[in-house]
Amino acid sequence: MPIAAFTPGGTSEGKTSTKNSSNINTARDATAGGSIADNTSFAIARKAGSKYHFFRGIFIFDFSTGGNVGVPNVIRNQKIRVFRADLLLSDTSVSAADSGGDKLVVSHIHDPNTFGTWHANDYSDARYSKHTSAQTIANGADDAVFRLDNRLLLREIENAINRRIKIHLATRNYLDSSGATPTGMNKIMFDDVDDDDPLIMKIYFKSYDASKFAGSRGGFSAGNIKTFSGGGFSEI
Repeated sequence: MPIAAFTPGGTSEGKTSTKNSSNINTARDATAGGSIADNTSFAIARKAGSKYHFFRGIFIFDFSTGGNVGVPNVIRNQKIRVFRADLLLSDTSVSAADSGGDKLVVSHIHDPNTFGTWHANDYSDARYSKHTSAQTIANGADDAVFRLDNRLLLREIENAINRRIKIHLATRNYLDSSGATPTGMNKIMFDDVDDDDPLIMKIYFKSYDASKFAGSRGGFSAGNIKTFSGGGFSEI
């Protein structure tokens, strides 16, 4: 099965929104967070003094363009079926005052406030679905594998790539997503797609020539399976 690892191009980037309150439910269940910020505090659940603080990552992956960004020209007439997808996280900064505070959860933002851009309203977990499992992230890691292990989420990624559109994803600390109560600092930070050791998406896939199957319900053709090289993708 071909494997491709790439840094999403175009307008791809992660940003954050945060909410704090002395009432944990007010902070966690808010319909909007604070103003969108350009930092890497992608998954924090913290208690400081009398207040609870939650930071959530709001990511856009842009597959809408060809060439050296989005998807390469070689698959403009191809469709792919994604069987597995990982995020490779580098320059991780992780600390956990509480059990589970070093675990990350990724979700699909199925109802972004404004498709294709970041918005404080996307802090609301009512907009999230298709969650991954909670997975432990090691401190100081490079290329730490985070598996996007929800099959419905894989279909959303596949759909975004095949339709050449953007996809919105959210990252949260497990203590946030699970409804637990933090007692101190629980943080997961890592490099964004535009940093010196960028976030990488790794997909395991099959591809086929869409034009050969237009109007049919045919399956994959082994003769058309390709790996990508250049144009934003690199062969593994």
